[in-house]
Amino acid sequence: MECFMRPRNEIHKYGTAECPNYTEYPSFFTIKLYHGGHFENLNSKFVNYKVDYFDFCNVDMMSMFEVGGMVSEAIGRKSVGIELYFKAPVEGMDEIGKLETDGDILVMTRLISKEVQYVEVFVIPHEFFPGASQPITEGNDSQGGVFTGSPPNPDWFTSQSRTKLMWCGS
Repeated sequence: MECFMRPRNEIHKYGTAECPNYTEYPSFFTIKLYHGGHFENLNSKFVNYKVDYFDFCNVDMMSMFEVGGMVSEAIGRKSVGIELYFKAPVEGMDEIGKLETDGDILVMTRLISKEVQYVEVFVIPHEFFPGASQPITEGNDSQGGVFTGSPPNPDWFTSQSRTKLMWCGS
């Protein structure tokens, strides 16, 4: 099965679970892709974003090339001039990781388990994010919402355990 973008008229298809139940398919997961927004208030708020879901992504087939294709499909143009970040769905934005290499993809896909069946990926266009490397931060999760909070801890992946993750499926 190939990863595909969920039709926008079905964005809430899975309710609070946000993704299909992949219990019988442990190598599949969903990417919740935030895009189209920008920073305000000295990069402390990310506003006016859109959300798209990519279901049935395969852990073993995921790469930066695949993620770039998803970004291009969601934003309707080639995915250049952007920065990408990722996190588990209930982690704070201080635990966000930068997504630049296939090695980062491996770190991201290690978040997938029976309990955590989707990850969040954030697309930050350079025109709203010139020369900076601060990601968006935690807050409201609705379409057109606002994220606020502190910048990430760069040592998180070596210093933080990943035990407080969310069950996605019913």
